[in-house]
Amino acid sequence: MKGVTLPELIISLAIISLLAVVGSPSIQRSLDKARVISATNNILGFIHLARSTSLSNRQVYLCDGHYHCDAFRKTNTLQLLHPRANKDGTSDLDVFQELTLPAKTHVQWKRFRGNALLFHTDGRTHFQNGHFLICGETAARKIVMNWAGRPRVETTPLENCS
Repeated sequence: MKGVTLPELIISLAIISLLAVVGSPSIQRSLDKARVISATNNILGFIHLARSTSLSNRQVYLCDGHYHCDAFRKTNTLQLLHPRANKDGTSDLDVFQELTLPAKTHVQWKRFRGNALLFHTDGRTHFQNGHFLICGETAARKIVMNWAGRPRVETTPLENCS
């Protein structure tokens, strides 16, 4: 007769369980790093969309999805808005695109001034140097914006997220 005995099965399960427990933290760190990289790439694409849309003769605001352009705090949702002129001479902002980040990630806009990143019709920002800080549980990245509206990605220590 061929087969597996109960002690062999128990020993095999114990070894598999031990490997899973030992490897779990590194797997979690890898997954978190992948989420942060994914969020960074999504935000970078969102910035490029905002800039290219602004070149079609419309100003574009990149804002916190929860506070619109009134404030920019730690958030997992971003919005692109453009101004709409009202008949009474005032203007409102209309949302035309929204981005939700992967689970367990958030972004902060650290800037010199303003609550939103504004792109003018020439693709430049409104004199707003700053950076988007994308944070996960164990990893962080940064998208640095220059006043010309060009982003670049950098790695950053997790301590910057606190």
